[in-house]
Amino acid sequence: MSNTKLNMDNIKNKLNSQEFKAQIEKISTVNSLVEYLKSENMEYKTYECFKMISDIPRNSGKEKEIRDFIKKFAEDRGYKTYRDEFNNLIVYVPASEGMEDRDSIMIQGHTDMVCVKEGGNVHNFDIDPLELYTENGMLRARGTTLGGDDGIAVAYMMSIMDNKDIKHPALECVFTSDEEGSFIGAENLNMSKLKSKTLLNIDSEDENVMIVSCAGGMAFENRIKFERVNSKLENPSSCRIKISGLKGGHSGSDIHLGRANAIKLAAKVLEYLEKDKIEFELVSIKSGEAPNVIPSKSETIVLVEEKNVEKAMSTVEKAQENITKEYKHSESKIKIELEKIDNKELKPIEKTAKERIISWIENFKNGVLTMSEDVEGLVEYSDNVGTISTLEDEVIIVNECRSCEDKKIKEIKADMEELSKSKHTEMEIKYSYPGWKFNPKSEVRKSFNESIEKIFGRKSQELAVHSGLEVGFFVDGVEGVDAISIGPNMLDIHTPEEKLDIISALKIWYALLDFLEK
Repeated sequence: MSNTKLNMDNIKNKLNSQEFKAQIEKISTVNSLVEYLKSENMEYKTYECFKMISDIPRNSGKEKEIRDFIKKFAEDRGYKTYRDEFNNLIVYVPASEGMEDRDSIMIQGHTDMVCVKEGGNVHNFDIDPLELYTENGMLRARGTTLGGDDGIAVAYMMSIMDNKDIKHPALECVFTSDEEGSFIGAENLNMSKLKSKTLLNIDSEDENVMIVSCAGGMAFENRIKFERVNSKLENPSSCRIKISGLKGGHSGSDIHLGRANAIKLAAKVLEYLEKDKIEFELVSIKSGEAPNVIPSKSETIVLVEEKNVEKAMSTVEKAQENITKEYKHSESKIKIELEKIDNKELKPIEKTAKERIISWIENFKNGVLTMSEDVEGLVEYSDNVGTISTLEDEVIIVNECRSCEDKKIKEIKADMEELSKSKHTEMEIKYSYPGWKFNPKSEVRKSFNESIEKIFGRKSQELAVHSGLEVGFFVDGVEGVDAISIGPNMLDIHTPEEKLDIISALKIWYALLDFLEK
């Protein structure tokens, strides 16, 4: 079992020692990491649990298996559970001896993950386990997202459940579903099943930061209907325009970095063809993984005259050169290429629908729309076109807007309705989620920062963020809830480069234990 009886000063010294860091950085497998932490009398079960859940597919909306696993894990250890039809799970952990008179605490995280893989990777997120490894002190997954967002919260709670030596008041461990997809779990959770007035949301990615407020948001789905027609070109050649190498990222935490959006670039490349008077017919566009992810690659299928293929290739090369210059400060690996494909049977989209599709993308206001005048560096509101897919008779485009101000969400909604009207789309709201207002009288903020200071030697920066968090639903649904959001260092979330800092996760773990023992 994990040893929780170490003196906090000793733990702090261990976690900050260069020798400990050097040993962690030498390790390359999770099993070796666990064995080393055991030998050092340090918390290791978090990483055992993380490996367990990484063996179970947990794509958004496909979480029954992971939910069953955690439920059995808890019940095998004697805990009562509550599970609903939305695959939410609450585990009720009784207070440890001597802590029965303390107020209960809610710890919450989500079980799903964003599933993105490198180009050419054959990983199947519906059936394949993640291939975990460690490198330079970071936990990673080979060729795919890691799911540290929010697997680390799940692993922390499982480790607490598996360790009877930890001192804590009664706990309500809340595992919500489908956070990355649309907040379906938190939105539909029966909040009457929760009694705690203190909430620790573990869904932050910076150990130096304690989130104390977050944006609300709304996602829109636009459908553009069309008919497929016979090509009007004399000698059509099928071509694929591929955009790759973009950084992508989270549309909340990374939107201010000015990264390119592959859907917007796809339309821009088609605009280059039009400007060079290269006639083309559109067959399909596909891009994006989720509304809250900045799309990093796209694929557009077009038909052009055989005699114009080389000219089109040259135009696309010119587009790459200019676009690379445009994004020189935020992107370094943009790749745009046009290639012929062997398919003579492709039927293009009718011309008017093609024009509406391209025009919708061009007119969509993407990225940061305004910055806050009150909080330096805080995005006030933004929008991200996250996915586009082409079916046999319609194109579906999904975007997600965010703002800390309800009135801004309403303004974006009005803009989206106007865009839909002008481009003759069928629009519906896929989901929305509430923001979380700053509580100037928060007790949990003060108390947890004292625990942070014991381990880190300094307090966390209190931060309002542009990302959406499930906290808003709990603050709305449980009267009097006092909340913070915390987490260890994670880099490049929602991309195949995702990394979880191993020592940072240990530091947050011990700060959590100190807080629970108060």
